[in-house]
Amino acid sequence: MDVLAFPSRTDTFGNVVLEALASGVPAVVTDAGGPKFIVRDGVSGFVADSNGAFIAAVARLLRDGGLRHEMSAAARAQACGEAWDDVFEKVYDGYRTFCGRDYVSRK
Repeated sequence: MDVLAFPSRTDTFGNVVLEALASGVPAVVTDAGGPKFIVRDGVSGFVADSNGAFIAAVARLLRDGGLRHEMSAAARAQACGEAWDDVFEKVYDGYRTFCGRDYVSRK
């Protein structure tokens, strides 16, 4: 696969996006839902803010093999640096911010 085109606006995390990055496949995602927090816009793929931008980003990656190759390497490197502990720490930080106090107990 050369590019993951993931147009979901409701996906909450985006495991499939992280799996694509781990396989060295750059992803194009929307600016809604969880995948926008996974893709590093312009580095491991693109985060599109409209349907037109989404289509243009996919087309750009399909046409530009050099860019696709660079993003492929960056996607793989990014995914190799991810850890579930880091993901959950970001979730806990969100709870702390939203709730205004620490509802998360640590062991």
